[in-house]
Amino acid sequence: VALSFSTTKGVASTLVHILASQGRIAYDAPVATYWPAFGQNGKETITVRDVLCHEAGLFSIRALVEDASQMLDWAGMLRRIEQARPAHAPGESRAYHAVTYGWLVGGLIEKVTGKPFAEVLRDELAMPLGLRGCFVGLPRDEMHRRAHLFGAGAKRPDAKAPGAPPRRRAQTRAAKLGSALRSAACKLVGGDPASFKEALMPRGIANVDWNDEATLAACIPAANGAFDARSLARMYAMLANGGELDGVRLLSPETVRAASTVQSRGRDGVLWFRMGWR
Repeated sequence: VALSFSTTKGVASTLVHILASQGRIAYDAPVATYWPAFGQNGKETITVRDVLCHEAGLFSIRALVEDASQMLDWAGMLRRIEQARPAHAPGESRAYHAVTYGWLVGGLIEKVTGKPFAEVLRDELAMPLGLRGCFVGLPRDEMHRRAHLFGAGAKRPDAKAPGAPPRRRAQTRAAKLGSALRSAACKLVGGDPASFKEALMPRGIANVDWNDEATLAACIPAANGAFDARSLARMYAMLANGGELDGVRLLSPETVRAASTVQSRGRDGVLWFRMGWR
């Protein structure tokens, strides 16, 4: 299984749609209907649809945490989400909730089901479809299956081995190139690089080791899903087949149509391009 970063959001979103298909979540209901503590500081009218379409105004991870290490504290992050104040009224604008999406969706799922996120993922998706490599919060007894990442933000066990210093220099060059490309893209489409940093780069993110067992074991439903290709393929095959695969139906065809209907095509405040968010 490999750490799959934002692919995690597709899996978390599918769980929301499964609960919607079961009649346990309504897209146009305020999140506070299911999660009362969420309904404070201007978030009272934010709906499930607003969250799924990145229109909740809660995209800034920098506004939530002082250091990226705090993202590993699930209960603490839910409290921070509860106390957060949105940057704009719901539906007024759209901005990719690159990291915060996981706690918004994950917290909602936990409040609706009364069960931990990992347990809901197992019971509602992984077990019914026979997904043997589908985890958000990799269990200790599955840790031996993980692939080690190589690249920026990944500290390898052989970091002191010959060749490590050039590898680090290559990572530095890659980071500088990535920064330059983001700046160029921003100028091209008239975006704001500050919003990109707000949404994707919490302070201290460079110190997060994505190969560390504590990072993999945490629940970050926007970023640290550990999946294998077959499990993702089966989940998306189910969606592509109208909510059913191998005789197992998890979503109604009506829910699949609703989930795949474009909600807005405006320019995204973080990604800068026009996004067809569903």
